[in-house]
Amino acid sequence: MNKPLLRPAEAHLYKYGSCNLERLKPIITKGELYFPTPSQLNDPAEAKPKLAKLPLERIFSFLYDMFVINNPGLSPESYQRAKAEIIYNGARFGSLVLLKEMSRALHAEFETLRIYSMSKRPDNMALWAKYADDHKGYCLEFSNSGLFAAAREVSYGDIVDFDPTDPQQINTYFLFQKTLDWQTEEEVRLVAPRSSEAIVQFDPNLLTRIIVGQHMPDTKINVIRKWANIRSPKLSMFRAEYDVFEHKLNFIPFP
Repeated sequence: MNKPLLRPAEAHLYKYGSCNLERLKPIITKGELYFPTPSQLNDPAEAKPKLAKLPLERIFSFLYDMFVINNPGLSPESYQRAKAEIIYNGARFGSLVLLKEMSRALHAEFETLRIYSMSKRPDNMALWAKYADDHKGYCLEFSNSGLFAAAREVSYGDIVDFDPTDPQQINTYFLFQKTLDWQTEEEVRLVAPRSSEAIVQFDPNLLTRIIVGQHMPDTKINVIRKWANIRSPKLSMFRAEYDVFEHKLNFIPFP
């Protein structure tokens, strides 16, 4: 049985990014977020669940149901012929070949999902190094409300095999499972339904501040400050500075 998905308790959620001004501008000035597809994320296993080893009969049933869903309006004879081909290929090639075929079909379906990843805190040094381009990028702070109230925590550990023929697993739980390799990200994420639009509008009041990295060039900071000042509501800006004595990040507000 899958555990319930957890809503993060933190008051704010954080998005790290390299200082690509072309991507940052619509977030600040238009309240627009870009939700990438799974293949645009950095985990090669994203939205590619590991299938459970299923008996042939359940594989036949799943592949046939998928054929019917993807090919509506065919004649009864066409559906019968497709079912016969699935059973014939299963008997000829075995369950492993059919499981691979199931995987390909599922991966194609799940690739049309869209995922917006965030983290729980703004002082995660690993994320400043990895996603914020070694402190040359930024960290956005969003209120955990409105659109972002739908975010759920990612759990880290052993991956549960996915059985698409089990009604209790026909949900998005697998999208919130990752191996321990990723646990430093402390990720929470928003998942948009399949075939959703890539651009999602959000209430500008939910973007509460931007923290720029200590190595961001002044030329880029000046551009961001201009956007932050003309925005409604005005966006608070801070600079992240590493305290070598306390071994932590301090966030210094811009005047």
